[in-house]
Amino acid sequence: MELQPVELLTSPKIKSKKKLKKNDILKILKNIYPILKLKYGINELALFGSYAKGNATSESDIDILINSDSTLSLEVEGEIQLIFENIFPGTRVDLTLKNNLHNAFRKEIKESKINVTERL
Repeated sequence: MELQPVELLTSPKIKSKKKLKKNDILKILKNIYPILKLKYGINELALFGSYAKGNATSESDIDILINSDSTLSLEVEGEIQLIFENIFPGTRVDLTLKNNLHNAFRKEIKESKINVTERL
């Protein structure tokens, strides 16, 4: 059975609350990871940046790192971005592909990231 993005978007179990907290975001990411793995071959999903560090403000975006078994097309990247934007309405989501990272940025992400795939 193939899961469709629209099923993700309409599920009340993964919709975020208005005031986002780190643990709420991590719980949502943990719940959506198996679906992203099945549909898109995502093998790593992590939160990084201000939410992971615990110093997010009302202006902060949600920084999400993904890695997949294969190169994702721009269309698939767009689908995944749309899924996260609908899960976290009203909050900007910055989706980062691990394969596209500059070495200097890799170190910064490694220091703050919380990998939800390791928490399963």
